Amino acid sequence: MFPKIKEYYIAAHLRRGDYLTKFAKIYCTVSKKSYFMACDKFNLDKSKIVWISEESPQDSKIIIDKDIEFLTDFFILLNADVILRANSTFSWWAGVLGNSKIYSPVVGSKVGMHDVDFVEGNWPMMLDAKNNLNYPTFHSDLKLREE
Repeated sequence: MFPKIKEYYIAAHLRRGDYLTKFAKIYCTVSKKSYFMACDKFNLDKSKIVWISEESPQDSKIIIDKDIEFLTDFFILLNADVILRANSTFSWWAGVLGNSKIYSPVVGSKVGMHDVDFVEGNWPMMLDAKNNLNYPTFHSDLKLREE
């Protein structure tokens, strides 16, 4: 039901939404510039990027139920040749379940919008808000498989 959308593409997941409003002081939002810097760093063709974001979901002719239309974006990530992951479990799970080459942002304990470095792999922790007094949270660098 969800074939690859192109022969070769890079799926770049922009996690925005409540990260810019409700959770702006808790989580790190990765700048779009960071994705372009990652392309330069890893010699990826920027013209092959397909942007995935909840603000502009990909159109689906298959799913008409608004409650599950996110599946189109998920499968675009899952089927990509390369994933430029966001600071988000959405693209993390696509990386876990798919066979893409994955590059992940290193966000550390940053909160708000930042330019960050990317590293190869799906393992870097997505957040480290242990220093946030309102929402102390710590995520480990759990690896589900060797990369």
